[in-house]
Amino acid sequence: GKRLPRRYVTWFALLTAALVLVISTGNTERVSAQSGTGWAEPTVLYQYTDTTESTVTPINRPTIIADSAGGLHLFWAIVSPPEESAIFYMYGDGQTWSNPVDILVGPNRTQTNSNASVALDSQGFLHVIWQNSGLYYSRAHLSQAGTALGWSTRELIAPSSVVNALFVDHAG
Repeated sequence: GKRLPRRYVTWFALLTAALVLVISTGNTERVSAQSGTGWAEPTVLYQYTDTTESTVTPINRPTIIADSAGGLHLFWAIVSPPEESAIFYMYGDGQTWSNPVDILVGPNRTQTNSNASVALDSQGFLHVIWQNSGLYYSRAHLSQAGTALGWSTRELIAPSSVVNALFVDHAG
């Protein structure tokens, strides 16, 4: 099989060592205080309430990705009830966030849309795969990601649900 380039192995080893250091010290406050940065207070960006039951519904697999300009792109799924299930998107600049937009749904409205995996390529396209009684793919340019019409027509890439993860290689 193919071997990972040495630089990826080196970065992975460094990140693993840093994570082990933080976990083994058991004192993340001290680590963040030493670096001069602390964590901001958590902010609720989105909360879905099922209107039929007036209950808060958990979101599925939130994923955040940063672009080269520092923009933050947040994706998640609402999985229950299935007829309201979708992949959602928000954009943030570090201070403010856009309103949530439901950008993608699969063709099976009796199945949930879930497990979105996201990657950003060197051309500025966001790529998303997600499950909906099959594995689907769509993409949008960063400039169009905040609207459902900015996303390409979904494509079925696997007929049954599989564990998924999406990555962009060094070529972009």
